[in-house]
Amino acid sequence: MASLGVLAYAMGKFPSGWLADFWGGRRIFLFGMAGSIVFTVLFSLAGGIPLFTLAWMGNRSVQSLGWAGMVKITSRWFSCSAYGTAMGVISLSYLFGDAAARELPARLLDARFGWHGLFLAAAAELVAMGTILAADWYGLPVSTTHVLSSGVAGMMAANHSGLQMATLRNLLLAWVLTLPVTVLLGAGIFAFVLNVLLRFGIK
Repeated sequence: MASLGVLAYAMGKFPSGWLADFWGGRRIFLFGMAGSIVFTVLFSLAGGIPLFTLAWMGNRSVQSLGWAGMVKITSRWFSCSAYGTAMGVISLSYLFGDAAARELPARLLDARFGWHGLFLAAAAELVAMGTILAADWYGLPVSTTHVLSSGVAGMMAANHSGLQMATLRNLLLAWVLTLPVTVLLGAGIFAFVLNVLLRFGIK
C-alpha cells in the first residue's frame, strides 16, 4: 500500500506542473488540499486493504498537486536571483512539517483517539488550513481562531469524543456575532476619537 502510494505521488507529478501553469499556483494548491481532505476522510471510513489502498493512492495523487502549486507561487513571489534560496527553505518545510505531523498522532493516541480519529483529525486540520489560506489569498474576512476551534469541534464530534451542545452554541454565536460586534466597536471608537479631536479643534 505504501509503495503504491509513492507510485501514485510520482505519477501525479507529471500532470501537476502543467495544471499549475494552466490554472495557477493558488488554485491548484487549494484543489490538492481539498482532494487530500476528501481522501483522508474516505480512508478513515474505509474497511479492508483494497479500499485503504485506493484511498491512499488517491490521497497521494492529489498531494502531488500541492508541490507544483507551491513552486508556481514561489516563482512569482521571489526574483530569479533568490529563487534557489527560497526553494531550499520551502523544501525544508516539508521535512520539519513531517516531523511535527508525527507528533500530533502520538498525542491523539495518548488522548485515546482511535485510528479513525487520527485521520479525521488530519482532515480537520487540513480544512482549517485550507479555509485560512483561501480567505487570505482572496481577501475574505475570516477569524483564524473561529476556524481552528470549529475544526477541533468537528473532529471531536466525528470521533464521538463528548462534544457538548453548549460548546457548539458558543462557537455558533462567535461566528455570527464577531463581525457585527467588531463593526460596531470600530465605528464607536472612531466616532469617540473624532468627537474628542473636534472638541479640541484638531482637524
